[in-house]
Amino acid sequence: MKETRDVLEFHAHVGIEVPTEPTVLSDPDFYLCVSLIDEEFGEFLKAWGSGDFAGQVHELIDLLYVTHGALVRMGVLQTQELWDEVHEQNMTKKGGAIDARGKYIKTSDFVPADITGVLRRIYGKCPD
Repeated sequence: MKETRDVLEFHAHVGIEVPTEPTVLSDPDFYLCVSLIDEEFGEFLKAWGSGDFAGQVHELIDLLYVTHGALVRMGVLQTQELWDEVHEQNMTKKGGAIDARGKYIKTSDFVPADITGVLRRIYGKCPD
């Protein structure tokens, strides 16, 4: 995905080393990723609360940026096939119930995304 390539370019630009294969995040990288995701989500909430539409869009893009950054730090650089797998799984929710929040509920023929299988197909492995 272009988004992942852009974030990879940023990491190279600022000198952050990136694994070349899927790797479990170290504790410091995990906590950094969680902190960045939490920060951007908080900024989205703040923009929503103030009615700043452009700010909301900006913060959602920043949220995507830091989640792609987490994938890059995990060495998951080929994300399109993974995205497609999750999208295909989400498309099975049509015809299901909708909960009180408006979330579509999994149907009885729901099949979870096979992320392990896709990672193995792309990289030949999936870390435990």
